[in-house]
Amino acid sequence: MTGLMVLLDQPKNSFSAGTFINMIPFGNDTVLPFIQVDCRGWDIFENRARNLREAAACESLQASQGYHNSWLTLHEDKKNKYDPNAIELLVRGEAFGDAGYIAKEQTEAVRKLAELCSCKVGDLHVTIARKDFDHLKNVPLVVYGHLIVKDELVNFRQLGVV
Repeated sequence: MTGLMVLLDQPKNSFSAGTFINMIPFGNDTVLPFIQVDCRGWDIFENRARNLREAAACESLQASQGYHNSWLTLHEDKKNKYDPNAIELLVRGEAFGDAGYIAKEQTEAVRKLAELCSCKVGDLHVTIARKDFDHLKNVPLVVYGHLIVKDELVNFRQLGVV
């Protein structure tokens, strides 16, 4: 399997973040489906910015304290009074707390990715796509999972992805 892009149910002229689930091969029978999404609201509170910078430093193995044990995870924030479909970006490990939210228009794509991978949203992996995000309003993230495929042809319509 060389690589694959699955167009999600969005307008054909929309090619923004969260439009495609991309896939790259990983071993003989596994692919890594991933999407790019945006983290918003990270710059509103200083603690969110500090948490996100700590996770970025740990990802790039440049944490000033010398240990690299902070990571990003997703959490479905169903009690969010502004958006019951919100997905919160959390930092866990040495740094602990919230870091913002997945863009509202991209949360459905994240849920479809989790469904494709037969996992919960919180089981997906998250990494920061650009480490130089201090000047950005939205921080680009890559969200990915694992998918076992038994043969070359995967019926994504049957999985409900397209």
